Amino acid sequence: MYLVPPRNELQCPIRDSCKTSAVQSISSPNIEGSHTDWARISLLRKLDTFCLVSKRWQVYCLLTMVFCPSGSCWFETPPAHIGFLLIDIVQVALTSVGNSIQAYTTLSYTQRLYAGPANGKTPEAVTSLVTPLSARTFGTWTFITSIVRLYAAYHIDEPAWYQVAIWTYIVAWGHFMSEMAVYKTARWRGPWLAPAIVATSSLVWMTMQYSYYVK
Repeated sequence: MYLVPPRNELQCPIRDSCKTSAVQSISSPNIEGSHTDWARISLLRKLDTFCLVSKRWQVYCLLTMVFCPSGSCWFETPPAHIGFLLIDIVQVALTSVGNSIQAYTTLSYTQRLYAGPANGKTPEAVTSLVTPLSARTFGTWTFITSIVRLYAAYHIDEPAWYQVAIWTYIVAWGHFMSEMAVYKTARWRGPWLAPAIVATSSLVWMTMQYSYYVK
């Protein structure tokens, strides 16, 4: 099933023509070989037009490009509520994907994040307990978390998905705090502060906005 137009409550004057054009592009007999690629490009161009109609579609287009790279989708409509919280969840999730890739390709960032106990001017590469295996494990965990948050962002008005997203921040907060305060593998400074602040602020924000998104 291909992407469908917005819900009925979102008035879009180009909805019908846009949908018709997309269907014609997909079913065109002149497309040979690269059918999927052409369908993807055509649909995303149409969605770009939808994005101009409502800010609600700006996030939906982003989610579409993430979940539907082939041009087909298993969902039909965007979330009922967008808001800044949903945008923040998507942004954090996509940033986490980048962190996951980095964890697989280099130890530099992970060693700065888990720098170990300070020991004079000893470099972090020496004091850090990070190994290639632990870095990849951290990258895998981060990537799984980002997938969960992207799905939760799309289904943000559903209690189960919203609560699962909150739990990802609870686990992340507990992890970073315990590594700094209990296990002493992280230090109270920049590289550690960034994910700790994101986990704390997002957890508080999601808790406060629960009744707005979940009906």
